[in-house]
Amino acid sequence: MDARSIAQRIVADASRDSAEAALPLTRRRKLSGLRSQSNCFGGVGWRRSIAVFLIGVGFCFPAFADIAPVIYSQDFDLPIPKPDISDPCVSKGWMEDAIIQVPHHFTIYDLNVGISLTHTSAFDLQIFLKGPTNEKICLNRYDFNEFFKGENYKGTVFDDEAEVPIEEGKPPFAGRFRPESGNLLESFDDQDAYGTWRLQIYDARYSDTGMFNHLELIFNAPEPASALLMTFGATSLTLLRRRGHERR
Repeated sequence: MDARSIAQRIVADASRDSAEAALPLTRRRKLSGLRSQSNCFGGVGWRRSIAVFLIGVGFCFPAFADIAPVIYSQDFDLPIPKPDISDPCVSKGWMEDAIIQVPHHFTIYDLNVGISLTHTSAFDLQIFLKGPTNEKICLNRYDFNEFFKGENYKGTVFDDEAEVPIEEGKPPFAGRFRPESGNLLESFDDQDAYGTWRLQIYDARYSDTGMFNHLELIFNAPEPASALLMTFGATSLTLLRRRGHERR
């Protein structure tokens, strides 16, 4: 019996249980006894187990789904920092925001952020992501006593599940890195992805400059089938608990 058939069976059983709840107690006991004798799939225990199973499958399904994540990406050519007309030689300050508009509504299950940039001193840069609700996290930041030499962020992906924290990475930070401790991208989980996303960079020291080249937002959202299974399971458990209380 596949997951769809099980889900359909549970919904049918749950609907029947709800209808029976309105019957007199003696009638409900008689129906329950007859069903347990004639139906190998009968019994509240079996249905409760399957309901829990469906919730588990629904929760885990996105991790095993063979589908591509939803990716929004854009190339840029933004100086780091933003040029100052009054001081053409400025080499400290904010970059103009790199902006991506997400035109669709969906709930964020997981978010990763990919960037590429050139800069003659990667240590100088503080990188922030700001979401549509104005929530803002710092993806990296270093204390002055952690100074290191090196250039660029090339093909860098900030990923909460990465094994290596960004603090332990080395320029040009190629690969996947966990964001700064206490500033994980899970802050955006369960939010609506729709709206304006901003990648912001502050160049905290003088002398070195660079260019921001590429940004991509990599979203994972729960599959509709996953949400459906979890809904079936949760509804069935609720009805089964209600029936158990009424029998007491």
